[in-house]
Amino acid sequence: MKTKRLSRVVSLILATAMLCTMAVSGAVAASAANDTYEKTNLIADPGFDLPDGFVTNNEIGRWNNWLVQQSKTGGRGGSSCVKFNDDAQSRVDGSGLRYNIDGSTLQPGMTYTFSIWAKVERGDDILEISVKDYAGQGSKTMVKAAGNEWRQYSVEFTFTGGNPVLDLYNNVWNEGKELAVAYVDDASLVSASPVEGAHIENGVITVTGEGLNLSGFTAVYTSSLNPGDAKILELTEKDGKLTFAPIAAAPLAQTITVILTYEGESINLSFEIAASGEAVIPTRVDEVDVVNGVATITLKEVPTMAPTAGDFRFDLKVDGGKAAFRMTGLAYDNSRTVTVSFEPVSASLSADRIVELTVTAGGVSAADGFTVEKGTRRTYYVSSSAGSDLNDGLTPETPFQTIDKLNTLNFVPGDYILFKTGDTFVGMLRPSGSGAEGAPIVVSSYGEGERPVLQPDPEGVFEYALGAGSVVTRRVNGTIWLENVDHWEIRDLELHDPSYDPEFYLVGNLEVYNAAVRVVNVDQGDLSHFVFDNLVIHGFRGPGINAGKTSGGIQFNVGTQAAVPVPSCFVDVSITNCEIYQCGRDGVNSLSVWGYRRYTDTGSAWPSFPSAEYNSKYSYYPSRNFYMANCSIHEIDGDGLIVDSWFNAVAENNTVSRCAIHISDPFRAAVGMFNWNSDNVVFQYNECYANGTNATRHKVGDTNVEQGVIIQDGQGIEVDALNQNTWVQYNYLHDNAAFMMLCTESAMYTSINTYIRYNVTENDGCNLPNTNGGMSWFLNGSSGINTQVYNNTCILGSSALKNNQLYLLKYNSGQYRFYNNIFCYTGDTPVGVTSWQDSGDWQSNLFINITGLPAEDDAAHPNLSLTREEGEALFAGGSGADAYRLTSGAYSGKGAILPSMDDGMFSGVDLAGSAVPSAPGIGAFEYAG
Repeated sequence: MKTKRLSRVVSLILATAMLCTMAVSGAVAASAANDTYEKTNLIADPGFDLPDGFVTNNEIGRWNNWLVQQSKTGGRGGSSCVKFNDDAQSRVDGSGLRYNIDGSTLQPGMTYTFSIWAKVERGDDILEISVKDYAGQGSKTMVKAAGNEWRQYSVEFTFTGGNPVLDLYNNVWNEGKELAVAYVDDASLVSASPVEGAHIENGVITVTGEGLNLSGFTAVYTSSLNPGDAKILELTEKDGKLTFAPIAAAPLAQTITVILTYEGESINLSFEIAASGEAVIPTRVDEVDVVNGVATITLKEVPTMAPTAGDFRFDLKVDGGKAAFRMTGLAYDNSRTVTVSFEPVSASLSADRIVELTVTAGGVSAADGFTVEKGTRRTYYVSSSAGSDLNDGLTPETPFQTIDKLNTLNFVPGDYILFKTGDTFVGMLRPSGSGAEGAPIVVSSYGEGERPVLQPDPEGVFEYALGAGSVVTRRVNGTIWLENVDHWEIRDLELHDPSYDPEFYLVGNLEVYNAAVRVVNVDQGDLSHFVFDNLVIHGFRGPGINAGKTSGGIQFNVGTQAAVPVPSCFVDVSITNCEIYQCGRDGVNSLSVWGYRRYTDTGSAWPSFPSAEYNSKYSYYPSRNFYMANCSIHEIDGDGLIVDSWFNAVAENNTVSRCAIHISDPFRAAVGMFNWNSDNVVFQYNECYANGTNATRHKVGDTNVEQGVIIQDGQGIEVDALNQNTWVQYNYLHDNAAFMMLCTESAMYTSINTYIRYNVTENDGCNLPNTNGGMSWFLNGSSGINTQVYNNTCILGSSALKNNQLYLLKYNSGQYRFYNNIFCYTGDTPVGVTSWQDSGDWQSNLFINITGLPAEDDAAHPNLSLTREEGEALFAGGSGADAYRLTSGAYSGKGAILPSMDDGMFSGVDLAGSAVPSAPGIGAFEYAG
């Protein structure tokens, strides 16, 4: 009996927490609630009748086809179904079937079962059935061959947010296995709860389902008049129903939201109560008491409806002038007190600041003020070996001891925080206060010796909402957390998580989103000036799945929690002279909810912008001015650098190696560096090598690890989706799993204006034996727009071959130009090229030891060919990119001219820095004599 009572109490606590969370976040699960609940199949076309056919754009509520086909009579009982084939294209790319669920039709916290009938003619353990819930890690099962008999397969998942994807995939990457030939039919997605139905009226709940124990139900409720005040609904069994004392009417009509819980599963119900006709009591201010950062508002009387931010107007004056008021939180005590937190007013270095805040609600105003004393630039010293938190921390002789002490201070412009060299500090620096233009707050070191080391506290894990399209609460940790502050510089430190194990490959099972540095902007508008210089960062690791990209070395996160969201971003970010290694999933990345590009803003660029990536409520507002230079990024589980949602970004003079080496299924793609949903991005003078090769791949939820494999995508540098204006120039890329270009494969994910020039790529596309995960081709996609690839030198070895042919271009859109490039195959005998799909423009390219050239597009600039021996004589030899300098002037001036050579981003020199004449040569180097 005690156990049963305890479980009921726990259920009530969890349901109450869920209601409160719904009220705070605004993500009310009751959007799917009404007075009646019925367990129904949430898939619109479970039998694959496909009256409107398949879609290919991941449209919500439709079956999305990738190389599968409908079978009109192959289903159970001769009905329609879907067939997975073992054909040539599927062997290259796999095949898949997806169904995107509208997350607003699901209830957070509820467990669902995705079931489908399948039979396999051959291909045991190849067809994967999974739920890729982008708010979680996903669940998966494998279809087993069963004598060609139909069997039902099921996957359970607990919904926490986002738009889950029901996914069936013919896993071409499963090494050593033949591709499946399979059929699937009769799909269903239903709640896992034994409750089949429920109906609520004010005072009674009727539930249906087999074997239900009515005493096992609990419930909590809120009123729309005060959604933050969750109350227990006392249930009584009567005549086979659940009864409760009817909820009284109020002066305003109200919606009552009830969370009914049974055996750990919750159902949302709601009903309406009409207004009582009594007088409505509005929210009116009586008085206000203000200190810096907190306003305590006393109301004249308890209002009929709980106060929200929209009920108040805040007028902030600093030194007599109007100033921005940024609310950070609002709490109501369900009586007459409202507590509002706001961004504190920072101190001035020249004089005291006089602050007055006027609060207005219900036509009544009240004001209060305070003084921010003149700030003094201070230097704070911290030593774990010789300090004490009882010291003043203002001299090297009287240092503080802990990071915790620093977190109690409010820093002002010009402050320095210096950690003692040779010391180790445990904890997360989570400081308050911002610097100012010309007076940043600087974190660095003092003394002689090794850099001070900051380590995360293993017990310091906490929950925080992260993401872009799906914003989900994650467990996080790290060493430096800069939230809603700006003008900070971090220098001369070592950030180290000692828990890193280089032999641990089950990265998909990790749960904590570790990041050495996390910079957060929540509804603060533009936050400016973040400098990270001369840092050594290593050991920080998060999940190896796609969502894990927001963990690793240095992370930037832009989110929103406001009822009226504020478009926000970062401005002027610099990362220089840093070494980032043994991190995961990424080295450097940024995520922003403000990523949705509307059709009206982009013309015909993205007529169907992918809603699965971003919420259409948050229109595109990218961060601006990113710079990363002279950094070494290596041994990263996933991506070395992602430039995501930036306007103006440069990554130059960096070395990026051994990235994309420990990834988990699903979401197995990673590269050295790439851009996504960004404009005006430059990758130049970088060396990227050994990315995506000799890696491990882990399947989430099990202990199986494939070793020595290729990671998809595996490029050194990749131009990914949704970009405008990208320059990849003057780079040396070698021994990576794939070539440098990927401009995506569908109109939803187009990249526009991509310029790839004066690079040397050597031995890229280096597939390993018996793997099918590398890409040894340029991929322009079916919709890549204005892609220009010119004056590159591409050296290809036998490891780039597939079926004894080179794959140099795939799925091309026709809107591309290949000019003045050298393609050299180093094998003993010439090889041909497959998949030209010669719809683009090929001029003045030189092919060495390669047959089957593309068709001539301009007689004045023909494509040329040389034998292997002739090609060997053309190159100077040696090591590195310089080995491909030219020994002959035979091709000087033979190149075609493109308008983009005058685009303002081209410096007018070749890879060696030699001037490019008005008529360019061929390859990455001009002949220099």
